Amino acid sequence: MNWEELGFKSQKELEESIERVKAAKANPKNDLELRAENRAKFDSTSENGGIDFKGLEEGARLAELDRVVASKLYWEREAEKQKAEQEEISKLMGAVGDNIKADDEAKAKREFEKQKAKADEELQKQIYSKHNVKTEKELEEAETYKSLLNGLNLK
Repeated sequence: MNWEELGFKSQKELEESIERVKAAKANPKNDLELRAENRAKFDSTSENGGIDFKGLEEGARLAELDRVVASKLYWEREAEKQKAEQEEISKLMGAVGDNIKADDEAKAKREFEKQKAKADEELQKQIYSKHNVKTEKELEEAETYKSLLNGLNLK
């Protein structure tokens, strides 16, 4: 964070504000503590016989700067969360894409093997019929029919 852009007088003042904001977030004050703090401020103005305008202005300035720092820290945390979520989504989308690609490749390979077997069978059939030779499949079919007919015992 740039201390000048945020309205601080120095880098040290910015760091002190950050520490105050972190401490307030870590240990929030309850109503009793806030009332005691306000009472102490009131008593100090009464004891001095008047109002310390410079002190009040400085306190208000620092309180406003603390709110600015708290807001800045909040939005930085939110940006980090959003970035982490976006990275997770990107990672998941990449995994989905990889799965789809792998599925498509497997499907293409199965189809290729199926078409290749079909083409091989057709080519074998053409070549064997050209030379008047039965293919293994045709021989197996003939043997199956023969055994079926023998099993019927037609005499």
